[in-house]
Amino acid sequence: MLIITTTSIPGDYLFQLDVTDAGGVPVCPPSQVSVQVRSSARLVVELVWTTPSDEDETDEFLGAGTDVDLHLIRAGGTWDDTSGGSDCSFRAPHPDWGSPTETDDNPSLDRDDSDGGGPETITVLSPAITFGPGMEYYDSPYQVGVYFFDDWTFGEVYASLRVYLEGDPDPVAVWPSVLDDGGSHPDGRLFREAPAPEQ
Repeated sequence: MLIITTTSIPGDYLFQLDVTDAGGVPVCPPSQVSVQVRSSARLVVELVWTTPSDEDETDEFLGAGTDVDLHLIRAGGTWDDTSGGSDCSFRAPHPDWGSPTETDDNPSLDRDDSDGGGPETITVLSPAITFGPGMEYYDSPYQVGVYFFDDWTFGEVYASLRVYLEGDPDPVAVWPSVLDDGGSHPDGRLFREAPAPEQ
């Protein structure tokens, strides 16, 4: 039997195989394999969150959990820009950035989680303006934003934003924050522009 699984989420995974007979009795010891998943994208922005009052963050239906949204805005772009396409988010998940003949410089919202926990992930295979490895080499930095769309009466969330570069499984930046419905800013955004990571 061949089992194939895919994920857009970098990290370490542990797979376990349990073999049982028709009665459910194990016929051999479990077998495990560890796998480290790396993204082929040179830029990955990931949003995860927990909601303390949500007893089951894995259930999936409208209102089953909090809805927090990830945004990636290109240099010179504007928040929630759907007509010009400068903001990659659930409202414009695959905008056309950079060269009109290239697609690798376009961002992609790979996962939109509307009912709790995330992750939400935006990837860019080949960011348009780079001069080397590391965050300091982006000539015109992207803006990263998080918007608390709806708490569905669950209350505050503990959100964490992670930035990965060049397929490295370790994030180059992590920004944690607590949000309540309406956000820590009057317009509900967590970050207006991502601050420089602590060295």
